[in-house]
Amino acid sequence: MKRSNRNILIYLDIINVLYNSALIILCLYLAWSLGTIINSPFWSIIVSLYVFLISFLIIPLVIYYMLPKLEEGKYSLKEKNVLVWTLKFYIKKPLSLPLISEFFSTFHFVQFFMLKMFRTKVSNSFQIAANAFICDPEMVELGEDVTIGGFATLVSHAIVGETLILRKIRIGDNVMLGGGINLNFGTTIGKNTKTAQLVEISNDAVIGENCIIEKSATIGTKCIVGNNVRIGEKACIMRGVRVPDNAIIPAGTLVTEGYFGKQ
Repeated sequence: MKRSNRNILIYLDIINVLYNSALIILCLYLAWSLGTIINSPFWSIIVSLYVFLISFLIIPLVIYYMLPKLEEGKYSLKEKNVLVWTLKFYIKKPLSLPLISEFFSTFHFVQFFMLKMFRTKVSNSFQIAANAFICDPEMVELGEDVTIGGFATLVSHAIVGETLILRKIRIGDNVMLGGGINLNFGTTIGKNTKTAQLVEISNDAVIGENCIIEKSATIGTKCIVGNNVRIGEKACIMRGVRVPDNAIIPAGTLVTEGYFGKQ
């Protein structure tokens, strides 16, 4: 890693510590200020705790929403969009902490409010597990009745050398993503598709409609999977392979270029 990049990371870590400290101090101050108004010690503690949690939620969301929108593309690390993405990443980081994230996500209306403030394109009919992780919510589009299982990870960015890549993850209506799934930037999943647990879908892959993907299957970069496809457990589709409509890939199969041309 270049020395300049190392220095940037050090500065970002310092900013992150200062931001988190300032956020906690401000929330504690608001909680203490309002809590002291109430004479009853019991209710004073309850109100203080409530004010702290609400402040811890609202302040980062408002700051995030006030920043410029992110756009898809490739950016040099010195460009303005990279600075905006970095600021947003650190601003929402406190809300991604395990206990904090799981607490707020317990309430559907709070989870919906958070996604809207993060500029996620989403309807109110989603079901997202409390411990699912959406790294770049602004770069995610969710259709109607989408379900995302526990410990799922959606990442819409990559840093390659001196370049930041931002591409949206698009998920169609009535899609069910199993627990532990990994979705990378540029992925598109058609409506009514279902995946089991621990599926890995690499960047820029396109999954068609009405597909079934079994446990621990892997779909490589820039693969195009047709409609009504069934992919068996632990099957691996290599980079750039096109899977035709209505194909059935047996469990454990390694699918390389030309695989379907031999059928």
